[in-house]
Amino acid sequence: RMRKGRREMGRSELPRVGEIRLMTVGEVAERLGMSETAIRYRADKGIFPPPTQVDENGNRWFSAKWLEEAQAIRAKEEEKW
Repeated sequence: RMRKGRREMGRSELPRVGEIRLMTVGEVAERLGMSETAIRYRADKGIFPPPTQVDENGNRWFSAKWLEEAQAIRAKEEEKW
């Protein structure tokens, strides 16, 4: 039996923490107006919080709370400019 790749998953099959649906790095990148690479870099460097969940394949998943925190950090950064 072949496993479904991340791109083939339906929305209802995305990982969840309790009742909370998690978002992909692409989804949070789009909502923050940043590239996926920038999201990963900032999380790795501690600028953004770590991902909510990392699965066994190394895919990063993000909650709405994570997104709110990252948006607040982005807003503070933009104030400096």
